[in-house]
Amino acid sequence: MIKAVLFDLDGTLIDSAEVILKCFSSVFDEIFPNVQVSEEERLEFLGPTLVHTFGRYTKDSKLVEKAIKSYVHCSIEEHDNDNIKAFPNAVELLKTLKLLDIKVGVVTSKQSSAAAYGLKINGLLDFVDILVGSDNVENHKPDPEALLKALKMLEVNNKEVLYVGDHENDILAAGNANVLSVGVSYSYRLKHIKQLNPDYIISDLLEIINIVKSIN
Repeated sequence: MIKAVLFDLDGTLIDSAEVILKCFSSVFDEIFPNVQVSEEERLEFLGPTLVHTFGRYTKDSKLVEKAIKSYVHCSIEEHDNDNIKAFPNAVELLKTLKLLDIKVGVVTSKQSSAAAYGLKINGLLDFVDILVGSDNVENHKPDPEALLKALKMLEVNNKEVLYVGDHENDILAAGNANVLSVGVSYSYRLKHIKQLNPDYIISDLLEIINIVKSIN
């Protein structure tokens, strides 16, 4: 029986991929002007933590910190300019899950404060029971630590949970935590997701309701 549905945030609940790539381009122009990044490499920025991504290009922790601050500033500005929207049916899905007495959590590689801000301005935060961000754990996806922390916070076991994500690290983390995995077909990383054979692939967020009902 499914008692909780956990979600990744960027690229899963909110349509932020283009803004993320835009902010990374801005940071590289400012902080790493001599680094050339291919299109394939840029798409690899979708998913990992900022520390991991910028750490690929410098071992200088102060420079990484400067890059993160620049990225966060850009991201907040894009949110404030209303350039990041929830995916279709995201609000309706979370409302319906709550009506079905299903707990809702967000497990993201984003810092928790930034994630909460993105959820709030898109009208999603009020439906979220718990949020686990990159600053709440030591080990990040595909490590299962964040998902296991979420399970503990919600007081559910791994057989009672779905995890929905748009990146192969989400599917791997779900497998490592022994929870059911759901990939979204609108992901920039769909090819990589399919290679991992998630339990489900959906094209519309509302399909999660059918999955929950079919299991329950």
